[in-house]
Amino acid sequence: MSLAELEPYMAAAEWDLFKNCMGVGLYGAVEGNWSAASGALASLPTLFYNVGTLVAGLVLLLVGYTLVRPVNFLAGAYLGGLGALLSLRLFAPDVTVCPVVLLTPIVGAVGVGYLAASMRKSMYLVLGLVAGDVIGSYLYYLVLDWTGLGSQGLYFSMGFFAFTGATIGWVAGEWAWIACTALLGAYFVVKGVVELVLVPYLPDGRNFDAFVSYFPVGVSSRPLQEGLATPYLWGPCIAILVFAALGISLQWRLHKKALESRAATTKCFGSRKATTDAKGKELH
Repeated sequence: MSLAELEPYMAAAEWDLFKNCMGVGLYGAVEGNWSAASGALASLPTLFYNVGTLVAGLVLLLVGYTLVRPVNFLAGAYLGGLGALLSLRLFAPDVTVCPVVLLTPIVGAVGVGYLAASMRKSMYLVLGLVAGDVIGSYLYYLVLDWTGLGSQGLYFSMGFFAFTGATIGWVAGEWAWIACTALLGAYFVVKGVVELVLVPYLPDGRNFDAFVSYFPVGVSSRPLQEGLATPYLWGPCIAILVFAALGISLQWRLHKKALESRAATTKCFGSRKATTDAKGKELH
């Protein structure tokens, strides 16, 4: 994907500002390097992507709880940078000074990203809201599309699950995050193992394409009914649930140990500070 293909995802005016401030030569160089990097990644063998999927899955499955702050920072940085640039265009549309145009989104991205990484519990609510919205849309097309409810049914499903996700994120954010990372990691691990081991080395390994290429399109659809009838689909799905359960258990234990260690460290430093203050008072 080239930078030009990414333009529709940004406001046209803001993108034009960036291109003008970067200059034609610098923008052309960035565009060329981006296209070259995209082409190099696209030309890599499938083995590279399968190994990457497996490694990413293991990280999410085993230590997904440690990724909360980085993800919060990235989400906050995206929202902060875009919000700062849009605010600049809204409240100061005549400002075209390049240092201001370039520094404003950077400052907004870093500032909001830092706040998002610090406000751990509040960001769980935001992440739950976004995740619930996506899940609501997905479940509507999976389960309710055949009812003919149309856009009203879709919006209701998205709104309901967005509210539910935000509530779960606020009330049980830590557990929900661990559960989601473990489930996603389990999927990547099983998918990586299937594509790296089962498909190429088992005599009937190609039958696992039912799992690798499967995408649900509705409960009344024939592909779904046929897929649920084959162990090459529901077998990996059961493996995903088993791995996810193990990942949740392991992550929760590691997370509790990390919290206990942090509490012990804080208590130790607190007691040392109190002792130092007491000695200082005695000297006076």
